[in-house]
Amino acid sequence: MKNKSVKEIKEIVDSLSIDKYLEYMDILKCDERKSVQNIAIKMGKKLDNIRKEEERLELINTYENEGYTKGYLYIGGIDEAGRGPLAGPVVASVVVFKPNTKIEGINDSKKLSEAKREELFDRIKEEALDYGIGIVNNEDIDKYNILNATYMAMKKALNCLKNTPDYLLIDAATIPGIDIHQKPIIKGDS
Repeated sequence: MKNKSVKEIKEIVDSLSIDKYLEYMDILKCDERKSVQNIAIKMGKKLDNIRKEEERLELINTYENEGYTKGYLYIGGIDEAGRGPLAGPVVASVVVFKPNTKIEGINDSKKLSEAKREELFDRIKEEALDYGIGIVNNEDIDKYNILNATYMAMKKALNCLKNTPDYLLIDAATIPGIDIHQKPIIKGDS
């Protein structure tokens, strides 16, 4: 690499697969040029971020994996959006994935940019075995209150599924009046 320019080294690094990073980082760290050593440092930071995301995604699947261990086969995750705003509908969604599905970047929607939410929405639909969306308008929120409207939206989302889940993972709630085992999870939206 010593006979390559910094620009050429950057081009090589940009074309590398992640599994080659460690090998090239060791080479680049030995280069006496500070700019080349900085490329190695950036590669190390990128690897650290990838590892952190893998650990986070593994943690996300903890409750789902517990459900599979208990014998549940069709597990749905359900959450809502719209409980906080002063106007507008409450929307709930339920998604069923095959076991061990990991979607990089998935998180509480409040922590994501609009562009990232749109990108993940398409990816979730592609990866999902099944999904449903339920919407309850602001008139029904006023009539039934926000909590009951949220449960109504969740039930509507469940009714959109092709198959009924045998286990639900829910963000800090238990839906009344349904015959599905449920696991309320504090900070489940994350």
